[in-house]
Amino acid sequence: MFRDLKGNLLSKEDYIRLFTDKFIKSTGYTSNDMTCEFPKDFIRYQKSIEILENIDLGLNKNSRVLDLGSPIPYITYYLAAKYGCTVECKDINLKFPYSIENVRGSYFNLNLLNSRLGLQEWDFISFTEVLEHLVCNLNLVKEKVISSLKDGQYMLISYPLGNRKIAPYGQDLLDQNWETTHGHLREFPNHNALDFITNLKITAKEKVIPPSNPDGSIIIVYKKEFV
Repeated sequence: MFRDLKGNLLSKEDYIRLFTDKFIKSTGYTSNDMTCEFPKDFIRYQKSIEILENIDLGLNKNSRVLDLGSPIPYITYYLAAKYGCTVECKDINLKFPYSIENVRGSYFNLNLLNSRLGLQEWDFISFTEVLEHLVCNLNLVKEKVISSLKDGQYMLISYPLGNRKIAPYGQDLLDQNWETTHGHLREFPNHNALDFITNLKITAKEKVIPPSNPDGSIIIVYKKEFV
């Protein structure tokens, strides 16, 4: 299931060690950071990769993958290893840019509406556990991210379920600081979590319950075929 960039199979322990040893040294993270961040959500990373393993994504060495909101390519590293494609990670928590073989990382602002993503520029987009932290209008964010994906290509998205933070998706949260990271500002109630994106073809969906969220998260793979 897990592979390194040379295609070698990795155990769960080796996979975690790869990030703590190789990527962390290149991104400014420490082993303490990873002890807190990586293992707690491993079930979500693993399930996402299992889902992608069963879909013909049509990627190759010329494909460009956007990992939006991940300082470390926990999920998209799998795509870099399997297809040889280029992965670009963008996250507000990235301490400084890095480049390791065909995986690159750089900073982006929490206000995604002011970030350049391009139009039909990406062959695959991973957009996991980001929406709940954004201050800006989530409906406009959704449209911007979808427009940056090429027609007929896939997007992996996940967001937390729950009723603890309920706020309108279609407006800015004006009382929040746009430049800092947050806990959950908005969550997605179980009964209508899938309604957030209704105009794309759902290829796969799965609910997972990582230790970090007792209500769980929903993982969805969309194909950009409007319905």
